[in-house]
Amino acid sequence: MKKFLISAILALAAFCAVSAQDFKTGYFLDNYSYSYRLNPAAPMDGDTYTFFGIGLGNVSVELNSNFPTTTLISTGSNGEYLMPFLNTAQFSDEDILSRLTDRNDLTLDANINVLTFGRQAEDHRFSVELNLRAGLGVGATKDFFTFARRGLSSLSSGDYKDTYQFDNIGMDLTTYGELAFCYSQKIGDIVTVGGGVKALLGLANANVSWSALAREGTVEDVYAKSDATIQMALPLNFTFPTGTYSGGTYFDLNSLYGQLGSIDVKSIGKTLAGFGAAVDLGVTVEPVEGLSISASVLDLGFISWNSAVNATTSFEGEFDGDDFSRVMTIKEQGGKNYMKMLNYTAHAGVKYRMPFYEGLSVGALGTFQKNNKEGRLGIDFTPFKFFSLAASGGYGTYGPSFGAAINLRAPFFNLFAGMDGIVTKFAPKSFIPDTKVATLATVGLLITI
Repeated sequence: MKKFLISAILALAAFCAVSAQDFKTGYFLDNYSYSYRLNPAAPMDGDTYTFFGIGLGNVSVELNSNFPTTTLISTGSNGEYLMPFLNTAQFSDEDILSRLTDRNDLTLDANINVLTFGRQAEDHRFSVELNLRAGLGVGATKDFFTFARRGLSSLSSGDYKDTYQFDNIGMDLTTYGELAFCYSQKIGDIVTVGGGVKALLGLANANVSWSALAREGTVEDVYAKSDATIQMALPLNFTFPTGTYSGGTYFDLNSLYGQLGSIDVKSIGKTLAGFGAAVDLGVTVEPVEGLSISASVLDLGFISWNSAVNATTSFEGEFDGDDFSRVMTIKEQGGKNYMKMLNYTAHAGVKYRMPFYEGLSVGALGTFQKNNKEGRLGIDFTPFKFFSLAASGGYGTYGPSFGAAINLRAPFFNLFAGMDGIVTKFAPKSFIPDTKVATLATVGLLITI
């Protein structure tokens, strides 16, 4: 059980900030009703209509990773799901460590559009949305994976022979509800400005930053130096279990497993985990017919979290390798609240509609986030006003990606689907990407009147 808990905590600390789920291929797609999500000042397409969606408005899932995700989870020889980086029986060091980089990052984000209502006229547009958003951010060095495979095996055998050092192991898990109001106005024939305000209700947050060193010894006297920051906010009354040792207080990871299993499900939602606000800003300039130049900044805001845990830990010395909790000795307790900024996104783009054929346009889009930069080229083909196809290709922090989208805008509905990156290689008998990946998949249905 103790080995299981050690492995589980290490896995959580390595792989657990919401980033914007922006469908970038949608920037090139004509008649796309959600174009204001990329830029609140997206050009009007000339039609006047009202649109709304309940539950089926839009669902988006985004995955970015600069290493094969099968390193974390994959299928075993019998088709069962395993964690390969912790499994030395079926996966060799060559299978795992040779596929990693010095710094390995992964993000998984989801956006579920619960409710949408809006109206577009010839010179203005407004929308109201209720969304549920969740994000899982990762960051771990190759040394961490080496320790996870070889170090834990050494602890189990009772002979710890190597030295491992890893810095800035990061985890951030965030979920929140979002009520957004967006408005844009065309000024004259050239400029369109737009903006949005968002009220945010924090549902849960967990954030860990950890650096550590461990060197050879026996299982009873492993030397370690560890520093970590731990923050947690939950929609329920929760106290992280602690223990005492040699006059110090530490977070008791072994007791945590039992405490999580005894949580009263009925109490979830009775405590506010956090609240915040954000804004979106955008502008589009159309200096000549057919050419549009745009820029936007999205999710510029924060969430203030009511902490269940807000502390720094520090440990240096020897500890019993069977009890990993010792390295989580509390150094300082923080306040009852902590604030986290959202992972804002900036876009800059240009589109040009061909003068010889109105249904053909090309463009370019640049995207900047704290941990992700990308440039993308795209093309749209709209043979009929109600039917559009788009394709795009990009290159960024997580490597190359190729996307496609389809948009059907009938008199009473708008149906669309697309991906920003098409994945072609998967683990056996699964849909787990067995390669670096940078993709977003989206599908939606709006009623239009």
